[in-house]
Formats: sequence, structure tokens, C-alpha cells
Amino acid sequence: MLNKLNLSRNAFLGVFALVSTFGATFASADELTAAKKADLKVFVELTGAKTVPMAIANGQTQGMAQGIRRVDPKFPDRGLELIRDSMAGVLSENAGKPDGLYDQLATVYHTNFTHEEVKDLIKFNQSPTGKKLNELQGKLGREAMQAASKWAGQFAPDIDKRMRESLAKENIKLPDPPQQAAPKQAAPKQSVPKGQPAPAAPK
Repeated sequence: MLNKLNLSRNAFLGVFALVSTFGATFASADELTAAKKADLKVFVELTGAKTVPMAIANGQTQGMAQGIRRVDPKFPDRGLELIRDSMAGVLSENAGKPDGLYDQLATVYHTNFTHEEVKDLIKFNQSPTGKKLNELQGKLGREAMQAASKWAGQFAPDIDKRMRESLAKENIKLPDPPQQAAPKQAAPKQSVPKGQPAPAAPK
């Protein structure tokens, strides 16, 4: 069911899909001591990592809803809620396990920040400004994306023109959009001369 509805592991919020490769790809900022590991755990919690499973579930369910509704337009909203909650439940139950999401995120920060920098990040996130930033992360992200999409939309004609020119140079043709079937016209009504009974409807 999930595969048919294009539930892709790569859609799990960009950074989280790449998390597992960070440690092998980049050298760490410094040594992972027990003290740094403890501070990384504090920092990950401060950044709202516990809300990530539900955020992933919400995003995935929204994408799945389109595919489900194409197959079954009457699929109930309650069904989508159950899908979301099931996904969030499984992810939340496994996020705190060894090598789970929280450890993976800690590895990302360990790779990119020294212990002293992690301490500075903790101080900032514990400050009123840091707390406000964390609380508004989702809202800021949505508004930033809306602003970026609106800005990019004005270039749609230029993008379409350049895209078609680039494809034409390689003799690649975009497929034509599917044509909608013309609505069926009702059969003309037969006129019945006065005094004659109307023809019986076919059985």
C-alpha cells in the first residue's frame, strides 16, 4: 500500500534522509567525548526533535492523501488520521533507541560543531530568543516557502520557455497532457405526434 502510494524514504524531510551518511562523509569537528555526547543530547532535545516524528507523519500523510483520494474520493478523513497517527507512533517509539533519530541528529551536530560551539548553541536555545525561534520554526518555514514560491511564480513563462528550448536542443519532446473526454450529449427527444402513445422505454 505504501509503495503504491509513492511513500518514499527520500521524502522524509531532506536533512533526515541524509543523516545516516554524514558521519561517513565528513570528518567530525572534534572528539566525541562523554561530556560532548551529553550536551549534544540536551541540544537535540532543545531543538524540538521530539516533534519530528509527527512532522514527518504529517508531511507523508498529506502526500499519501492525494494518491488515496484519486483511487477512492470518498476515503474518510478519519482514515488519514489513523494513517498519520500510526506512522507517528512507530517513528516516535524508535526515535530514542540506540542509533535512532536522536542519535542520528546528534551525529549531524557533532560532525559540524565543536563541543564549545554546542555549549554556545545550548545557551542560545535556552534564551528567550532561542526558545521563540524554536517555537516559530514550523511557521517560519511555511511562510518562507510561501514567499519563495510566490516569488518564483512570476518567472513561470520564462522557465517554461527556457525548459522547452533546452529540451528541443536535445530533440526531447514533452508528452502532451491527457485530453479530457468530451461530455456525453443527451440523445434528442423523439417527438410524438398527437394522438399516438409514447414509445415504451427499452427494458
